[in-house]
Amino acid sequence: MRVIQSIATFTEQAFRKHRILKKYHFLLLLLAASAIAQPKKYQSLLWEISGNGLAKKSYLYGSMHVSEKVSYHLSDAFFKHLLASDYVANESDPSTWIGLYDVMGTPAYQNYMYASNGFYSQFYQQPITREDLYPLFVSNNNIMNNLLFRTNENQKDYQEDTYLDMFIYQTGKKYKKQVVGLENAKTSMLSIMGAEMGNLTPREENMQAIMKLLKDKSFNQALLDYYRDKNLDMLDSLYTLATPDGYFKALILDRNQVMAKSIDSIAKKGSLFAAVGAAHLPGKNGVIEILRKKGYTVTPVVDAYTQQGRNIKKQIDEYFIKPEFETRATADGMIRLPMHAQPIFSSDNIDTPDLANGGIVNLKRIPLRDYLRKDEMAFSANTLDSLFYENIPGDILEKKYFTDDNYTGYDIKSRTKTGNTQHYKYFITPLEVICVSMSGNGNYVRQYENEIFNNIKLKKNTTGWETVTPAKGGFSVNVPSYFTLYGNRDSSNPENIELNAWDEIEKAWYFLTEKTLSDNSQLEETAFELKRMQDEFYTQFDATTSVKEIARSPNSYESQSKIGNREIRLKTVISGQKYYMLGTVKASAQSTEKFFRSFAIQPFKYESQTRKFTDSLGRFSIEIPEKQNEKLFWKINSPKSFVNPYDTEMENKFERFEKQFSFTSASGKNVTLSAWESHRYDYAKNRDSLMVNLKKKIYEDFDQFDADENSATVDIDNVTVAAYIADPRQSSGQIPDSSWDAVFEANSNSKKKADLVNLTSEKENYDDARKLYTLDVMAQKQNSQQAVKYKVFMQDGNIWWLRALVEKDYRNNDVFIEKIADSFTPQDGKHNFSIFDKKTKLFFEDARSENDTIRFSALQSAYMVDFEKEDLPQLKTFLTTFNFRADETQAITTLLEKIGRINDPEVIPFLESCYKKDDVNTAMQLSVIRGLAKQKSKAAYKKIIELLEYDLPLSNNRYEISSLFQVFNADPENSKALFPEIFQFYGVKEYQEPIVSFASELFKQKQVNPSKGKSYRKLLLTDAKLEYKRVAAWKSKSSDGKDDEYFTSSPAEELKSYCILLYPFKKEKAVAQWFEKVEKLEIAEINLELVRLDLTNGNMPNPAIVSKLFADPKTKFTTYRLLLDNKKDVPKWTDEEIALAAVNTAGTGNNLSGDIQLVKRTEVTKDGESISIFFYNAKPKEKIQPFAASENSLVAVAFINAKGNINPKAWKIVGVSPIADLTNLDAECETIIDRLQNGSHSRASFGKQKDNGFPSYLEEEF
Repeated sequence: MRVIQSIATFTEQAFRKHRILKKYHFLLLLLAASAIAQPKKYQSLLWEISGNGLAKKSYLYGSMHVSEKVSYHLSDAFFKHLLASDYVANESDPSTWIGLYDVMGTPAYQNYMYASNGFYSQFYQQPITREDLYPLFVSNNNIMNNLLFRTNENQKDYQEDTYLDMFIYQTGKKYKKQVVGLENAKTSMLSIMGAEMGNLTPREENMQAIMKLLKDKSFNQALLDYYRDKNLDMLDSLYTLATPDGYFKALILDRNQVMAKSIDSIAKKGSLFAAVGAAHLPGKNGVIEILRKKGYTVTPVVDAYTQQGRNIKKQIDEYFIKPEFETRATADGMIRLPMHAQPIFSSDNIDTPDLANGGIVNLKRIPLRDYLRKDEMAFSANTLDSLFYENIPGDILEKKYFTDDNYTGYDIKSRTKTGNTQHYKYFITPLEVICVSMSGNGNYVRQYENEIFNNIKLKKNTTGWETVTPAKGGFSVNVPSYFTLYGNRDSSNPENIELNAWDEIEKAWYFLTEKTLSDNSQLEETAFELKRMQDEFYTQFDATTSVKEIARSPNSYESQSKIGNREIRLKTVISGQKYYMLGTVKASAQSTEKFFRSFAIQPFKYESQTRKFTDSLGRFSIEIPEKQNEKLFWKINSPKSFVNPYDTEMENKFERFEKQFSFTSASGKNVTLSAWESHRYDYAKNRDSLMVNLKKKIYEDFDQFDADENSATVDIDNVTVAAYIADPRQSSGQIPDSSWDAVFEANSNSKKKADLVNLTSEKENYDDARKLYTLDVMAQKQNSQQAVKYKVFMQDGNIWWLRALVEKDYRNNDVFIEKIADSFTPQDGKHNFSIFDKKTKLFFEDARSENDTIRFSALQSAYMVDFEKEDLPQLKTFLTTFNFRADETQAITTLLEKIGRINDPEVIPFLESCYKKDDVNTAMQLSVIRGLAKQKSKAAYKKIIELLEYDLPLSNNRYEISSLFQVFNADPENSKALFPEIFQFYGVKEYQEPIVSFASELFKQKQVNPSKGKSYRKLLLTDAKLEYKRVAAWKSKSSDGKDDEYFTSSPAEELKSYCILLYPFKKEKAVAQWFEKVEKLEIAEINLELVRLDLTNGNMPNPAIVSKLFADPKTKFTTYRLLLDNKKDVPKWTDEEIALAAVNTAGTGNNLSGDIQLVKRTEVTKDGESISIFFYNAKPKEKIQPFAASENSLVAVAFINAKGNINPKAWKIVGVSPIADLTNLDAECETIIDRLQNGSHSRASFGKQKDNGFPSYLEEEF
């Protein structure tokens, strides 16, 4: 029933979205009518099982897995047979679910959205706030609620205390029945998760039948009504129609067999009361019929629900058996208390359910971090006290404040509005707030609370020191004996360590944070990382100005600063995948040194059991820790969502296979594996060339990443100016070009040469018998103390790629990493074709195959075939003799373009013949043109003109024509041969805009003599006049005068192209008159183009136009640059005036006014270049939010300096961000500078953490 409800929403949406196919209409009405008219076979929820040699009768009940009262339409017989049974069974035993919660969790070091982006922000800490305390009042979290209750606070008046299955389970436990599960919870879960869910929308042909069954009700309401009426026949019909076949099999049919087998086995031992989801009972393959086939007599039990039954239920609800408690201590020994036997961990919080009684004892811990308070005020118990009234559920019956030697706290007893008792006890220690709570139904807590709360023991505050080593190993450190240690447990999802200690003598704090980096795709500069971790930490407390370096080594860095008036010392350490930050606050120099010097890297302890993992698609086996990688052994493939059941297109069976794996250890370290199987048509000349490419790939993993980072630096640095990047003014010429990126790209390339990846410790091995090549290698960089260990396996068409981040001086001594590397075993398998064999012949054979799937896959994979000059005869024969089907045009076009890449004199004549074939279509013709263009020769372009004259291809898709001209634009040296003859097609609508754009680009690049196009000028002028009228009409409709500068698709762009094409003929009267009209439009971007045309052609621009452009702040800088770039006299502006002009032109959005004030000018360096940054406070034209304190923006423009002045040709908008607080401008400026200088470091974040708790790298800046 739970999955019936899960698909209800999808089904109801389907009714709104799908039209019923008329050809099924009559048939489906008969189907629905038949379902309704059939004799009712399953009209009860309770069934008696007898016969077949049973000594005692057993009973079967159809439940709903919810707590809503609809699931409690019971009967007196229900209670009678439940209490009289020897065995009680549900689908599965709830006690077996608990172990799955740990497996299904998320590793602590993977909580961030990205593996490495903003990694240093994970070391940020904040003192506890009121908001942090709210979880302390939640005793019934989502996991506990799902396990024990499945209730909703807002719906409790309409729900029972728990869902019916749990009620049955608890009744069995309370009355000493043998409680069992009919199936294995994990096996069942994996079966369902592994089922192909596909599209939850029912089949089109089932829709009308479903609607008939619903009788104008919603899907969910119909389900509830049928259940309430105990009408399993209708439930079966509805569910069978609504559920995809594969999913129905896994969810219902397969499990029916398993559960019926268990019932058969258990019922022979004694009387059984078994409860399963109601959907499992009816139908020819339901549990009822399966039992009947086994020889049992299964009959409905019909009985009323009288006051006697209600009294029995009330008695069961109010009866509790004595819980079994066991004393549990936290891993750091901070607290010891009795709890229930099966703990569920969430970080360092512990929930222990009492399944039999529906009770919970839980422990929550929140670190105080008082040492980070600028006001130096310790956390006050009053803060906690102030939250009790609003956050303790129900009524507080008793509240006691208590004190001890090293803690204070509150003891609170309460009762909820539904009558359930609860007990909370809060402890405030020097290091944390601890909450122990107990909750349950009715009077459960009052009966057993003393056994818990009278036996809570907290660690005493001692004055000694002790050495701490986590259970998993990794490091050791000497700290004051009073400490907390979070994350120190063996888990399916390993957690990072957080240590906090308190020294009562010096009143000092000590802390240590461990983080695990799972990114092995880049090697960062270690010195930068060590310092950056601390810089970002200090930034959160405005403590950067007082930072003083204390010591540094290749793997560590130490500094000191102040938070408020308290001195803080930090030490950061990097060791392979592990990053550590140690700190002291108010500790003496001697104690700090003792703490820092005691820290030592230790081997990790790997005691978890390993297991062989095999992946048949990846074709390998490997030995990995079982507990931390259990989900891999489940082998659940991600279900395909929204599968179209009517999509009949075949699948390309020859596609490359690629799969990624990540293996985790108990230490949290990971090793990644990439498995590739080559495409059927992949080809490598020999093993040596393939190995060269493999090593090149390793270099590219890092050096190419750096190159990407460098180009991405533009985007990262300009994360605050996305509007500027997308601004149509940039492509329209309103924003002048800048050499900024070119300068820093050159600097980056120069720097990169000094920081290339080195491959060391290379070991190659070749197993001739298995044709298996193995490469062991370490990738290192000079400035990094880390390295990446590679182990690469290659076996013909398969490549496996193991990678792990390790220490630079790694000695192959990590048991986990070495076990992975040594145990990896490729599965031997002979490929039909070697990767070292040319595949052209194979391709032709596959394409001619009588097997449709092979033929389809071959033609779909034509792009993968490496055709060379010697293959041309075969390729020509294939294209001229093969009988292509109508839907195989794509393969023809691919092959035609492939031919174009072959350098052979026969190519052009052959493509011409293909173009002129009688049965050629537009797609083929365009492919021939593209193939000819790929020849990159003037002869080919001359042939293109001939073919276009012979038969001009037309397409309904404008992009096909425009993209063809983009190919021409990419090769102006040769494509200029199309000019001016290409203009003969100008009269064809589909070609007009592409031709104008293409020709204007040739003019701008001075590739052609414009006079050659003189014969077409009248035609161009005629259309230019029409375009002028269109733009003039648009201009007249623009009432506010701003749309001419901020439009998504500029109506003036095409007019500018006509300006370029007609400019060579400007002296002619008609053309000159047209230009006069264009000038009078007074559209800024057109006037800029007119000035540019004058300057680039050696003419003086119209002074009136230049004056207007200078007078407009939006075009002032561009006009200045046009004159400067063309070596004309420019105004004698100061640096500040140039910067302001740049900001007005490129750095302000639609809503920013001209009221822009200089905040300050700062000189910085970046990659050896001296840079001047100008910061401006820009005010909005109007307030978007009436009550906002400020909507001003901080705009920053930077210039590279040259000879003591700024270089107007090398500039960049480096920041546009809202100013929330005008008094915080200096900090905002520093953040922009920091991003400018360090934006290429992806693990860095910038500025203070936002109030929402996310680091700034996850937020937009404006």
